[in-house]
Amino acid sequence: MIQAVIFDMDGVLIDSEPPNLQLIADFFALHGKHATQDYLNSLVGRSTKDTWANTLAAWGEAITPEAYQERFQAYREQHPLHYPSLLFDDVKELLEWLKQANYTLAVASSTRLDVVKQVLIDCGIIDYFSVVVSGADCTHSKPDPEIYLHAASVLGLDPSACVAIEDSTAGMLSARSAGMQVIAKIDERYGADPDLADAKVHHLIEIKDLLASKRIA
Repeated sequence: MIQAVIFDMDGVLIDSEPPNLQLIADFFALHGKHATQDYLNSLVGRSTKDTWANTLAAWGEAITPEAYQERFQAYREQHPLHYPSLLFDDVKELLEWLKQANYTLAVASSTRLDVVKQVLIDCGIIDYFSVVVSGADCTHSKPDPEIYLHAASVLGLDPSACVAIEDSTAGMLSARSAGMQVIAKIDERYGADPDLADAKVHHLIEIKDLLASKRIA
């Protein structure tokens, strides 16, 4: 029986992948480099440390992770995203229904924890979530199951009592490997495979019907 719903953030709660990837592409261009679409797609749903080999190859010259991050974070701070404008329209409606239906809610994102919390605060939804965890603070990032196992542990639940909402192949594999059911939020822009999930939705509010009808239970 499902007791908790665990959300990925980027691409699920907020439509942040396009501006985030564009920011990376612009950062590369500023330094005279080209970020290919294949490289950008490889970043979706994964942490910086687990994609560092791809980033180093795309950068094309020797640079330490620390030096790259320092430069990129400085660039990001000069080009902040307006998170409330990126929040999907049906997020608050779904979260309110889940709260009223007594589901425990969590976020498990590959993004840094401070950024995740800032997004949730800026969008006015942080109070819906009992647990917020970041893959950036785990030893292994998605598709490894560590982040979802950690989230279930903090929630005090068996993974089988949780359903994960994901949009990326890495995220779906991570949740499935942890022993959770998975609902895919379909996004055809980055090559994710929604067939890895137990159910698929185009809009988050459709999750209400999946849970209410016990098609996910």
